[in-house]
Amino acid sequence: MVVIKVVVIVSHEVYMSPSEIISCTVAVISLIFSTISLISTYREKHIKTKIRLQWISSIGNQINANFLISNMSSRPTTITNISFKNPISGCDFSASPYPVILQGDERDPIVSDATPINVAPRSSISVVMAFQYLGQHQTFAADKTMFTFIINEKKRLIKLTNPPVISNDQMYWALRYLHRASQL
Repeated sequence: MVVIKVVVIVSHEVYMSPSEIISCTVAVISLIFSTISLISTYREKHIKTKIRLQWISSIGNQINANFLISNMSSRPTTITNISFKNPISGCDFSASPYPVILQGDERDPIVSDATPINVAPRSSISVVMAFQYLGQHQTFAADKTMFTFIINEKKRLIKLTNPPVISNDQMYWALRYLHRASQL
C-alpha cells in the first residue's frame, strides 16, 4: 500500500504594489514585441530570391535568355554563375562571364549582362545572359531544361517552365526596350 503525504504550506498572501504590477506588465509586453520582431527580422532576411525566365532567343550557336530576378529579402543577393544542362545532348553550358554584343554596332551596342550579378535588397532586375559555343548541341528543349544558379554561394536548381521562344526581330525590340528602360 502506498501512502501519499500531502504537505500544505501555509503562505502569506503576497500583495504587489501598483508600480510593481505596471513594471511586470511592461516587461511581458516588451518580451512579446521583441519576440515578434525577432521572428519578423529572421523571415525577412531568409526570403529566397525568385527567378523568372522572360524569353529565350537563339542566334547561331548562341542562346540568349532574359531573366527577371526578384530579391525581396533585406539582404543583397549575388548570383555568381548561371548554367543549364541541355537534356538532349547532356552537355552543360554556362552563361558568358563577360558582356557579349547582342545587337547594334560599335557606336550603340546592346550587350549581355555578365556574372556576378548583384541584386539590391527589396528590388528586381532584368538581365540578358548569353550562352555561347553551343556548336552541334544547338537543339534546345526549353520546357525540359533545368537551370542551375549559384546564389549567395548556394546551388539552386530551377526548372523554368514554358518560356516564350522569340524570333530575332522580337529579340531586337525586346533588347531595345530593355536598353532604353535601363537608361532612365
